[in-house]
Formats: sequence, structure tokens, C-alpha cells
Amino acid sequence: MIGARLALWRIISSIEQKEESRGNKDHVSMIRDYKSKIESELSNICNGILKLLDTRLIPSAATSDSKVFCLKMKGEKIPRSLGNCTSLKITNLEDNDLIGEVPLKIENLQNLMQLSFTNSSLTGLIPYAIFNSSKIEVIGLYMNYFSGHLPSSMGHLLPNLKALYLWENELNGIIPNSISNAPKFINLQLGANHFSGSIPNTLENLRLLEVLNLASNNFTSESSTLELMFLSYLTKCINLTSIVVANNPLNGTLPISIGNFSTSLEQFVAYNCSIKGIIPIGIGNLSNLVTLYLEDNELVGSIPTTDGIIQLQRLHLQDNRLQGLIPNDICQLNNLDELFLNHNELFGTIPTCWGGLSKLQKLYLDSNQLTFILPILLES
Repeated sequence: MIGARLALWRIISSIEQKEESRGNKDHVSMIRDYKSKIESELSNICNGILKLLDTRLIPSAATSDSKVFCLKMKGEKIPRSLGNCTSLKITNLEDNDLIGEVPLKIENLQNLMQLSFTNSSLTGLIPYAIFNSSKIEVIGLYMNYFSGHLPSSMGHLLPNLKALYLWENELNGIIPNSISNAPKFINLQLGANHFSGSIPNTLENLRLLEVLNLASNNFTSESSTLELMFLSYLTKCINLTSIVVANNPLNGTLPISIGNFSTSLEQFVAYNCSIKGIIPIGIGNLSNLVTLYLEDNELVGSIPTTDGIIQLQRLHLQDNRLQGLIPNDICQLNNLDELFLNHNELFGTIPTCWGGLSKLQKLYLDSNQLTFILPILLES
């Protein structure tokens, strides 16, 4: 019934525009009366999921009495009247060509649990009300042009927030320490913005955290120490599966405690971070690690033993200053698909047992001082 009424509404809207362009005021008046009746019917019908293909319908159809709880829309701008849908629980405006700012009346949506304004061209500040919603669980605002910073008190105001997706915007400032007071956080993605300062050690309090993406910002290490202490604190988040901090001027060393991460960790991505020093031997304890990207840093020393990382599929260590022999235990990485060791200072002979790495598809060893025994490698 909703679909039929929406189709009729669109037809009438088209007729209205034509009659208006012809200057037929009497016809336009009658058409608008009929159109208003349809919108009123829609307002009464919408006690469930409402999908609007044109946001121009909202001003009349959505009132403070509407029982709409799930809304999907397409249109150019987010109408201010969206704030009238006070029963809304789910708002999905993803993958639209939305422009302009998020209306401040969104503060009226106190029942909102999921908010998705993603992959559009929205600008301006993120309304403070979005970070002051006790019921909201998911905030998705990625791939827009939002600016400004995160509220310093945001963590105290979001007791049920599980996921915050803000990557690919123009946000700046620091990650507020209060974020650690949002106890249900599972997914925190702030990549590809202009955030700065140090990564808060208080993230350790997000004990349910599974995914952390802070890549492509301007985060630095604490001035008091060269060691990247936030990694030591994150080891207390035993549910972490993915840590992505690539493309940040961290300018520090990997802590020995990196080997204390839970076996749930599957992805550690920290390329182009000006990381210095050695790769701690404890990294071999991460038995379920699948992806390890540490390329484009200033790492020295030898490649540590890898015999404990039996699930590893992608190992990228290129463009560092690693020295010494390539360890034979790489031969035990039966799932290895990509091995990038190029542009280092490695020497010696390539282990002949590499011929048994049947899943290996990408191998880069150039710009080292290695001795190749190609026939043995090519046998596989």
C-alpha cells in the first residue's frame, strides 16, 4: 500500500510541476489538495518501515505523531522536518548524493539507535546532539566532508554506542580521553581525517573493542617516551582482531609487549609510521595473525622468528633497514600468499625450502644482497 501511494504521489508531483510551469493556478491548487491527502494517508500508514525515494515528501508526511521507526531516503538535502520523526530508530541515507549540513533538529530523535549518512557530500560540523544520544548504537558518517572536532565529553554521553564510523572526512583535533567511557565500543574507525596528538592510552578501557582504524591522520607518539605505549595498553583489549594505524608520523618503537596481544588479533597494519628500532621477537606469539604490514618504516635488526604465526598470509617488511639472514622458519608459513622483503639490507642465500610454499603468489626480494637459487624456487 505504501509503494502504491508513493508511486501515485510521484506522478501527481510531476503533473503539479507541469501545470505550475504553464501558469494554471486553479489546476495547481486542486492537485496540491489531492497531494496533501495522499501525504496525510502516508503519515497514518507509516507505523513500520518507510522508504522514501524523494525527501520532498517528508515535510508533510512526517509529523511528530508519526510512528516511523526505519527510514531510507534519497534526495539532495536532509530536510529539517526529519527531526519530526521522533519515533525513528533507524535512519539510513547511505550512498546518496546528499549535500549541505545535517539539520540541528536531529536532536529531537531521542529514540535513534542507528544513524547512517555515509558516502555523500555532507559538510559542516557534526551536530553535537548525535554525540549526546543515550540509545544510539551505530553512528555511520564516513566518506563525507564533515569538519570540526569530537566533543570532549562524548564518551560520557554514549553508553550504548557500539560502532563509530567517521573515516574519510575533514575532522581534526584529538581523540578525547572520555571515549574510553563508552563501555560497549566494538568498532572505532577514524581513519583518513586530520586528527592529531597522541593515541590515548585510555583506549585500554574499551574491553569489547574488536576493530581500531586510525590510519592516515597526524597522530604522534607521546613526547615523554620513544616507545609506542598505546600499543602496550591496547593489549588489554582481548577481543581486538584488527589494528590499523598506518600513515601516521608515530615516530617511535614497537614495545616488547606487542607479543602480549590476544590470539584474536588477525591484522596489524602500521606502514609508513616512522617506526624505529627492532621488530620485537614476541610478535611470533600472535598465532592467529593473518596480515602484518610494517613496510616503509625505519626498522633495523633481523627478521624475528615466525614459526608461531602459522596463519600468516601477508608479510610486508619492505623499505626498512632490516639486516641479516632470512630465517628458515618462514618455510613453516604454509598459508603465506604475499612476502615483501625488498629494499632492505638482507644477505645470504634464500632458503631452499621456500619451494614448498605452495600458496605463495607475490614475492619481492629486490634491492638486498641475497644469493638466488632460482631452479629450486621455480620447482613449486
